[in-house]
Amino acid sequence: MLVSIMERTFTMNTLDKILIAAAFAVILVAVTPAAKAEPGDWATQLTIDRPVQIGSLVLIPGSYIFRMADIWAPNVVLIYSVDQRCYEGIVMGERAYRSDASEDSTFIFKEMGRAPEELQYWYYPDSHVGIRFLYPQS
Repeated sequence: MLVSIMERTFTMNTLDKILIAAAFAVILVAVTPAAKAEPGDWATQLTIDRPVQIGSLVLIPGSYIFRMADIWAPNVVLIYSVDQRCYEGIVMGERAYRSDASEDSTFIFKEMGRAPEELQYWYYPDSHVGIRFLYPQS
């Protein structure tokens, strides 16, 4: 009889713990604001009407798809043709931050008075985070 009382006590304690954990989870979900889903590769189309340099890569006028190489390598950007059949190149960058987020991807160019212009930054949509592209030393 002593064993069965101990078993019941253990079962009730376990059930109580499960109910408390479930109640906590419901409260946490109700209080936490919904986070916006973020695409892992940030695939973004860029159309240019003049030659543009990105790192050591020069793109001719046309449309391109920019995407992050991997979630584990967030500073590596792969560039493809707009139909994604042709790989154009890979460029390196470093994390960049901005104070105001935009709903769209933002590309910032450095006007140098000569062609090709340099693409300096790519900021992700609805995010304060982006990439500052790295250039070889002159």
